[in-house]
Amino acid sequence: MRDRHWEKISEIVGFPIRPTPELTLQKIIDMNLDEYLPKFELISEAASKEHGLEKNLEKMKAEWADMKFQIVPYR
Repeated sequence: MRDRHWEKISEIVGFPIRPTPELTLQKIIDMNLDEYLPKFELISEAASKEHGLEKNLEKMKAEWADMKFQIVPYR
């Protein structure tokens, strides 16, 4: 997930929350954030889809990087 996704999560919970090695699902539940899990799931799903699109775009850029197009006058 990118910073923008964590910003959305922070807006939902009302305080800054950032990924750390210590941040676990159990700690989220202990912070009583489990009521927000459905909203977190939507953000996570969107982040996963964005990541897939970004990977595909990078792959396409790499595949087309060495392509050269010759333009010729029409008629």
